[in-house]
Amino acid sequence: MPTAAYFITACLEGSIPARGLLDLQSYRADLAKRPCAKDQTPEEWAVTRWKLAFARSEEWLDRASDVCILADERLVK
Repeated sequence: MPTAAYFITACLEGSIPARGLLDLQSYRADLAKRPCAKDQTPEEWAVTRWKLAFARSEEWLDRASDVCILADERLVK
C-alpha cells in the first residue's frame, strides 16, 4: 500500500538454537491450551497469543549468539 509502513523480520537458519525452538514450540502449545480471557473475544485472544509467542521468539533471538554464516571466508572465493 502506498505510504504504509512495513515491518519485516528475517532470520538466518540457526539464529535460534535447537533448545529455543523446542521452547517456542512448547510455549505455543501451552498458549493454545489456555482459555480465552473473560475480557477478550476469541479473536482478541488469538492476537494476544500471537503477540506473546512473537515476544518469546524475540527474546530467544536477543540472547542467542550471533550467526556468522556470511563471515565464512569460503564464500568470498
